[in-house]
Amino acid sequence: MAMCNNNDCKNDVYDAGSKCSLHNEKSDYQSDFHDGRILVTFRDELIEYIIDKLESSGNIEHDPDLLLNFLKSDIDIGRIAEYFLTKTIVLTRISFPCRDSRDTFDYQKVLRKIGKIHFNYCQFKGNGIELKKTQVFYQDCVFSIVNILLMQKY
Repeated sequence: MAMCNNNDCKNDVYDAGSKCSLHNEKSDYQSDFHDGRILVTFRDELIEYIIDKLESSGNIEHDPDLLLNFLKSDIDIGRIAEYFLTKTIVLTRISFPCRDSRDTFDYQKVLRKIGKIHFNYCQFKGNGIELKKTQVFYQDCVFSIVNILLMQKY
């Protein structure tokens, strides 16, 4: 299988394209959802990207498999949760898809577990992400609003 052509990415390409699911340009939610794999694959590759970032920085204090399982699950493992709240993760050139909080594979659930996130040259589709307890910084990011809810005057 071919490797993603985005910088130092080690992921396999998505379908017949030249980029993986992290770097592949996203469509609207319906198209991505009905694709069957893109949203689940995106979440899983985002988790692996985060673990790789921690490992490559020499900043990993726990077994990578334990960290991976924590980020994939809804289970709160106290010491692992505390570990992630002390970390700053830099996410670079990732194309974030539209999301729905009802999905079990919603990537926002992963991002909420991290204390600080620096989004660097990322693209976001959809109606946004809510990271109330996470400190975030956006550098040169692009936001594409797909659905707008208009408030009506009464």
